[in-house]
Amino acid sequence: MRKIIVILSAVLSCGLIQAQEKGIADELLSMLGRSQVIAHYSYCDASGAELGNGVANIQGRKYMVSEGKTMFISNGATLYTVLSDRKEVYIENAGGKDDIFSNLSEIIKTVEDLKWDGSNLSFTLDLEGVGKLLCKAKVQETPWNDEAQFSVSDGILNSKEWIITDLR
Repeated sequence: MRKIIVILSAVLSCGLIQAQEKGIADELLSMLGRSQVIAHYSYCDASGAELGNGVANIQGRKYMVSEGKTMFISNGATLYTVLSDRKEVYIENAGGKDDIFSNLSEIIKTVEDLKWDGSNLSFTLDLEGVGKLLCKAKVQETPWNDEAQFSVSDGILNSKEWIITDLR
């Protein structure tokens, strides 16, 4: 799960990597500030074998990332990690070690070969213990959307069928 978070951190913030790519950084940050951004992403190893894919919806400091049966949902103050296959939810304060907007300075140091054409983003990420990963995302900008997508339903949080672990 930590690998997903690191990759998403890079996907969502890779424009901040190096000074010579300041134009890309400015464009991506501007987009995040004015619109909801939807990124359909994937990442593969050096052989080209896909290791994962998902969708990230970002609206300011709020986001919802879905990869397989795992979702990361943040309303800017609280981070929910939802493991639907295990019917578990972990609740933390946003900004902690598992929040994808945390520790970006360390993550983005490993990003190389950044390419951005206005809708397609790609870069290489070297993860310790995993190796080099090729990350790609199709990014689209949409109007601000319903805030409800950045919270977990009361039906889940109040259900006796789900395990809720509140770490706040």
